[in-house]
Amino acid sequence: MATPKRPRQTGVPLFWALLTGVERITQLERSALEEKNYLVLERLHLSKRAEFARMHVLGERLGLNRSLPELRKRLEALEHLEQANLRDAQLAVAALGEELKGLAAEAQNLRSFRDAYAGEPNSSEFQALG
Repeated sequence: MATPKRPRQTGVPLFWALLTGVERITQLERSALEEKNYLVLERLHLSKRAEFARMHVLGERLGLNRSLPELRKRLEALEHLEQANLRDAQLAVAALGEELKGLAAEAQNLRSFRDAYAGEPNSSEFQALG
């Protein structure tokens, strides 16, 4: 039975620091979703993508994989949180879509009201009758 390759030690602390950073950003995304702070959420998501890409490249270079129990455990927890964040983000997008539809209908009603009453009054017609 082949044993998993031992990762080279150079760069391993950086890998773990990057993983910790990705975990922290994912937790911050969770908070931003709960607070409906979508501007912060966008910045966090972009930052996390960059950190995760760096972590992934470094992990491959070092020969790290899920055969390491601590890495497997942390990645599974991270994936679980990512799935929850994705689910909640999809629900938020759907809710915002419904809100936008309602606002569009309300805006149309206001435009119609404005158009009906913002024009010149027809008072001259009433004077002619009197």
